[in-house]
Amino acid sequence: MALGSLVEVMSNDDSRTSRSPLAIDGDNEEAVRLGAEGVLRGPVVTVEFRTSGRRFLARATLYRDRYLLTAARLAAEADSISVVGVTGGAVAATVVGTDTHTDLAVLRVDGRTEGAPLRRRSALVTGTAVTAMTGSAPSGGAHQATVTATDLGERTPDGVGIFGLAHIDAPPRPEMTGAAVLDSSGRLVGVANALEFEGSSSGDRSLMVLPATIATNVADSIIDTGSLRHAWLGVTIAQRPSADAASCPAGPVVTAVHPGSPAEEAQVRPGFRVTGIGGQDTPTVDTVMAQMRTLKPGDASIVRLCSVGTTINREIVVVESPLEG
Repeated sequence: MALGSLVEVMSNDDSRTSRSPLAIDGDNEEAVRLGAEGVLRGPVVTVEFRTSGRRFLARATLYRDRYLLTAARLAAEADSISVVGVTGGAVAATVVGTDTHTDLAVLRVDGRTEGAPLRRRSALVTGTAVTAMTGSAPSGGAHQATVTATDLGERTPDGVGIFGLAHIDAPPRPEMTGAAVLDSSGRLVGVANALEFEGSSSGDRSLMVLPATIATNVADSIIDTGSLRHAWLGVTIAQRPSADAASCPAGPVVTAVHPGSPAEEAQVRPGFRVTGIGGQDTPTVDTVMAQMRTLKPGDASIVRLCSVGTTINREIVVVESPLEG
């Protein structure tokens, strides 16, 4: 299966309400305080999506002034979108751009926002405590949770692969989609997505989260350039055994290198095992994809490879993917 951006992949055959305040740190202090007071004040607002007469309420994270993050699948299907106030008023919002490979949409509020966006960000780490900001007003709320897994790959019902997702042990209610997930210092660590994925069921107890390290790269590209630019390494990889499996750390195997790609220029060869990117281990295809999502075209990253028991480090400058779509 070819995924246009990043790399190509070949395949082998009950909620808990927060009872204590967050220890808010730095620039996010005002954002979280205002988020408890009213709509359009961040870090989370309620958004109404209308499609063919049907109405669906979800959440959106105030990321930058007048810019909100939510799920691309909701935005793509909506005839109209508005930010809903706690007193019943509404402010129109428009879609700036979407990315199907992260299921992320950037919305722009057609009016003035009063809140402080979430400027401070951090990474999702398995086993750490987080808070899902599930409401935009006093009638809303927050759910304490723990990160149970990271670097996961999932598929939407129409077969789009989304990589780098995390699980937290919070109830996956659809209306929580778009909610900000914060760490104990009030830093943004992800954006919730409770929509359907392949294999999910009503009995699932884990809420999907798109890490902030990925979401903000996508959002910044859409907001700053008006288009989506994914980083590209230029290799095809597969999760399969190789002759050096016993002498190399875990990692997918390079099965092809695209001519003229950054990987070819760095003398990456078929048969090399990709064991790390940017200082992070990449034992699976999903972890490679997740790490690539954290890079922007033009970024330089150390790619750790292994061949016949020998570790090879290459600094590679990734470029914009020529394979989008």
